[in-house]
Amino acid sequence: MGMPSTHETPTLSFVGTVLRIDGQRQGSNAGSLSAQVRVNEVVQLPSALADITGATVTVELAESVAATPGSRYLFRVVGASYGEHLVVRAVDVLPNDGAAGATTPLPAASPVLVDQVRTAEAIVSAEVVRRQAAAPSERLTEHDPAIAIVRVRVVDIIKGAAPSVIDVALPTSRDVLSRQSSTPEVGDIAIFFLGHHTEAGSGSRSMVYAVNDVHAIDALDRVRAAAAQL
Repeated sequence: MGMPSTHETPTLSFVGTVLRIDGQRQGSNAGSLSAQVRVNEVVQLPSALADITGATVTVELAESVAATPGSRYLFRVVGASYGEHLVVRAVDVLPNDGAAGATTPLPAASPVLVDQVRTAEAIVSAEVVRRQAAAPSERLTEHDPAIAIVRVRVVDIIKGAAPSVIDVALPTSRDVLSRQSSTPEVGDIAIFFLGHHTEAGSGSRSMVYAVNDVHAIDALDRVRAAAAQL
């Protein structure tokens, strides 16, 4: 997959993971779509721009580009806005990891991660859109975690099945019996390892999913590698 050739010369190139695809950008002259992209590796960087490795940037896309959330691409871009949030316009989008004509194999997954993937009923990458504290537990000990009910919008399903919007019961306190690799806030995109789900309350149609673990979105390739081993 690539974009139609243009006469523009890219000023910035990087390998990035697509977090989500947004709809039409008002006032954009480059196209009707944009992507939120986490930068994994910088290939070409203009001297005026600080290192953006690990940052999330907005990439304006042409309508013909079929980028998929959760996938990695080589982006060759020109700067559209170098303000507080970097916005760039894509000249080329290539489905590889930075080496021309080649893809990078999935990284080896640890046995612990493979076991987490195996025991999860579903695994999704999702954006946190709302969070609220749950009612206090009737049984409080030093090992009872603080729980937040977090509503997330699913970006991609890595294993199993899940609705497009779900509520998850997320432990927010750290304890030897309740450990989370990541505690996402509203607006963050993370990887949720989902367990069983129950009704939110009497007569309610909504479901609350237990969360076995949460990983930062940067672990996406490792989680996919673990899923591929099953």
